[in-house]
Amino acid sequence: MPPKNIYRRPQVVACKHCTHAKNNECQLRVCPYVTERITAKVINYEKLIMEFFKGNLPRLFIMRLRKHCRTNRHFSYLSTSHRKLFEQTRDEITRITYTPVCGPDLAILYLSTLDELMSKHIIPVITHARQLSWRFESNGSLSAKEYAVFKTAKQFERGEFEINPQEFLSSEFVPDRTFSLIINALLLANYDSCVLHL
Repeated sequence: MPPKNIYRRPQVVACKHCTHAKNNECQLRVCPYVTERITAKVINYEKLIMEFFKGNLPRLFIMRLRKHCRTNRHFSYLSTSHRKLFEQTRDEITRITYTPVCGPDLAILYLSTLDELMSKHIIPVITHARQLSWRFESNGSLSAKEYAVFKTAKQFERGEFEINPQEFLSSEFVPDRTFSLIINALLLANYDSCVLHL
């Protein structure tokens, strides 16, 4: 058993000690040790986002990411009511299914609890086996901005945990606030609930 609080020491979780690092570059698409790195305070919200979106990306998309990071220094919600509804629904689902909501389910829940309208289009369903599934109903009544959220949630449900940067270049179709929410949802889908503490 490792010593208590070992992962609170920055030197223990340094990437140079990681078996997945080669020539100072991580060989994995998503770091599996983000929880330990957050605990040791060696990675913050902005660094995690830029690490996730590494690679050859459109310049306009990188500019939007940097603007998002300047505006939002940590994981955030649309409003206080969004946070309250998200936490209440998450706890209720956990109580009914006996299983914590995590990963892509947590990301979809984050998007579906934005407001009353979105919660009507993205509905959590508890099956007879007490498992969580999702029902998506667009009915053609979503605006272009709302559809970006709806489409992202549907991607997570299908197991696609990335977005096409080309679709997020314009603030006309995906406003900054919607962009921020989708970025946060991506972090939840890929890194789970540890990002809630960033």
